Amino acid sequence: MNTISLNMSLKKMGWSIFRIAAGCIICFIIPFALKSLIIKPVLKLLGLDLDLAIAICSMFVFVALLVTYNLYFRKMERREIEELRFFSKFKESAVGFTAGILAISTVFGILSIIGVFQIVGVQLSAKILSVFLVILTLAAFEEILFRGIIYRILMEDFGIGKALLFSSLLFGIPHIMNPNATVISILSAGLGGIIAGLFFSITRNLWFVILFHTGWNFAQVLFGTTLSGLEEFSGGSVFRSSLNGTEILTGGRFGPENSIITVGLLISIVLYLSIVLKRKEALKAE
Repeated sequence: MNTISLNMSLKKMGWSIFRIAAGCIICFIIPFALKSLIIKPVLKLLGLDLDLAIAICSMFVFVALLVTYNLYFRKMERREIEELRFFSKFKESAVGFTAGILAISTVFGILSIIGVFQIVGVQLSAKILSVFLVILTLAAFEEILFRGIIYRILMEDFGIGKALLFSSLLFGIPHIMNPNATVISILSAGLGGIIAGLFFSITRNLWFVILFHTGWNFAQVLFGTTLSGLEEFSGGSVFRSSLNGTEILTGGRFGPENSIITVGLLISIVLYLSIVLKRKEALKAE
């Protein structure tokens, strides 16, 4: 590589990093500043029930996040934000939510067949709405950050392959900090990042990946298992269940995302989506 090519590559990389950093700062400082400075103090002043306050706070942060992303990138990139058009892509987005539920339910089905997972009862919780809204908001936060900003910009500047590799590595790193994280759970998170990136490349629909992520996480809570090592979502479960067996199968205290069964499923999905994307790219090239 000659000096001119190297300089051009460095400039391109520097511009990508600047676009990503600016997008992250603007899109997340504003919603979370609103949360800390306005929403939480007002809700505290109203003296609402804790679960209701959490639900309302999550809803406001969720909306603020979407609006900020839409306005910022509409202005900076001078384009329509097609990836966040909800009503025109409602059916496709609903498929994403259903697919997320069915994907993790497949893991529970396999674990049930081999005798390590069992539903032992039903419990309806008043916290289910607040838990769902928190999960939806966290999924939106992660997908807008890692797919809407990091992956999309890297894909535009460096292509799908490099964007998938880098964004999935970044997506997996924060999961190291989750309680009881292991090599398997981090691998699972990285594969999940690749799947979300592939889904975004195929659909160009951020709603699809947000709702897939939401469905995947929410189903784990509904089934009464630990979500990514975090116990605070247990109040939203519908079923009481038990996981008994070796940790490599059950996922142990981290939950089913730490199971080798989940890793196998995620690899299968990655391979399938890679084929779908390759065919789509081939059709576009014709």
